[in-house]
Amino acid sequence: MKKLPIGISDFKKLIEGNNYFVDKSMFIYELINSNAEVSLIPRPRRFGKTLNISMLQYFFEVGEDNGYLFKDLAISKTEEFKTHLNKYPVIFLSFKDIKNSSFEKSFKNIKKLISKEYKKHYNQISTLNLQEREKNIIENIINLNGSLVGYENSLKLLSELLYKRYNQRLIILIDEYDTPMLNSYLYGYYNKTERIYGKFFRWSFEG
Repeated sequence: MKKLPIGISDFKKLIEGNNYFVDKSMFIYELINSNAEVSLIPRPRRFGKTLNISMLQYFFEVGEDNGYLFKDLAISKTEEFKTHLNKYPVIFLSFKDIKNSSFEKSFKNIKKLISKEYKKHYNQISTLNLQEREKNIIENIINLNGSLVGYENSLKLLSELLYKRYNQRLIILIDEYDTPMLNSYLYGYYNKTERIYGKFFRWSFEG
């Protein structure tokens, strides 16, 4: 019996749990054929943005075998399905929980978030012929001891390393990118976070 997926924002968990799902998989088709390097998807609260981004991750992420998650969805009937399914390195960062009342707590949590993503990809990037400087930066980020500049450039570095590893353009998914900035403004430490988040996000959208 189908269930209502109240509070579930993980696409794989939703499908495997035999939950109701309004088929939005042609969103993948639209993105593939848009030729846009950057897509901003503004929608109202509770619209399902995080679930859609999770769906994109499971569809594109290289090294996975997620075709079964999409077998009954519209995207599976398109030529793009086999061409693009699980063919790209994916970086997925969700800032939805970075809602701290102080700069110190916010920065600590974003360091944990970046560390987690580096750990996820470590086995892949460690096979590269890394420079000693790169090895040190990666180790420090994973161990939450990176420099301020290291965190500002952390997404750029990880993207470059994954591109070298797969010789393939990658996909960067960022959920609720504005949450840290909004909360830093609300709690009065915007100037402290602008340098870190501003440079981090600016490269994401321009690079």
